[in-house]
Amino acid sequence: MATDISICNLASALLLSADRVTSINPSDGSTLANYCQTFYPIAREMALAEHNWFFARKTMNLGLSGDGVYDGVWTYKYSLPTDLLMAREIHPQGYDDPQPFDVETTDTGNILVTNMVQARIVYTYKCEDEQRYSMTFVNAVAWLLASYLAGPVIQKNKVTSDDALRKYEYFLAKARKESNVMSKAADTESYKNARPDYLPQVS
Repeated sequence: MATDISICNLASALLLSADRVTSINPSDGSTLANYCQTFYPIAREMALAEHNWFFARKTMNLGLSGDGVYDGVWTYKYSLPTDLLMAREIHPQGYDDPQPFDVETTDTGNILVTNMVQARIVYTYKCEDEQRYSMTFVNAVAWLLASYLAGPVIQKNKVTSDDALRKYEYFLAKARKESNVMSKAADTESYKNARPDYLPQVS
């Protein structure tokens, strides 16, 4: 099972470094741990935001926080989930088809605007439980983290940041394919015929 520590140590190993960490939050005091404390959450959230991962997907009914006309287009305003990383789809409760929406910033935080009342959101959440991750996603995060660590931590004659980014893109593509197989989201017809329980079934 993956952990933040194992992913950080994998990133270091991928860079051909012998350095290892025992804790990053709080830092164990090593140079590598100090950098991982900064870079790991960034790498994790960037990779999570790249795709509608089956292991980081949630759905919920949104709470209406106002109605009226917004930007001359939208009728309803909703508060967003506190753990939201990326909004994927909005569905009217009791209907099938995804509907148009937008996410905007206000003085008090982000809101979602749409023309639907009783909207239901499908979103990627800030999944910090690494044990839920697929192994290809773990590799992708480790390579992205390695690309950050390559400059400040690793010597020039070892794996470069560009090398690590190429590996990240490779494993990210593989992880996307695996996630789509799990969710059937890549194939429209398959998705309609094997919809998640939280969405209305279609014939």
